Amino acid sequence: MKTQTSTLSRRKGFTLVELIVASTLSIAVVVISAQILLTVVKVEAKNTANYNMDTQSVRFLSTFARDAQSARLITRLAKKRINMEIPRYGGDVETVKYIIKKVAGEDKRHYLRRQEVRADGSKENFDMINNIIEYDLRYFDYSKKITDEPEEVRYVQLYMQLAQTTNGKTHSRKLMTPMVMLRNKTVAN
Repeated sequence: MKTQTSTLSRRKGFTLVELIVASTLSIAVVVISAQILLTVVKVEAKNTANYNMDTQSVRFLSTFARDAQSARLITRLAKKRINMEIPRYGGDVETVKYIIKKVAGEDKRHYLRRQEVRADGSKENFDMINNIIEYDLRYFDYSKKITDEPEEVRYVQLYMQLAQTTNGKTHSRKLMTPMVMLRNKTVAN
């Protein structure tokens, strides 16, 4: 009897080898789970950045095309600005300005602001696109050749390269508006 009791009392715990194997397997499972979680977080951050750029782009494209097509007068054409006079309901005329501005404290970052100046002089600003790293506001004549002459301009197009930095990685996207025809409009620069 004494031998059976002593053998049972010695086998109550795990051996050192069993503990090492179990801890190694546990560490492997934790490391693999952490890698999977890190990958999911990175993909989610990239998808969020792309979604934000897409949302800004679609909103800008539809607004810009609507404004350019409904404008009755283009009052200013420049590399960083286009001003349009747009008739509103009730006979009022609103000036809409698209202005590309440099981000304070940044060397290469810009943003695009849409500013509405109402007939009563009040202003409302909408920052439409952020993180522009390259842009070109192009003006075309009837034959769709680039021109700098205000009286020859009949089409307008804006090209931009956007960049979004998330978790230290930069995601970029190019955006080009369709060539919008300025129908029956005079350009006064």
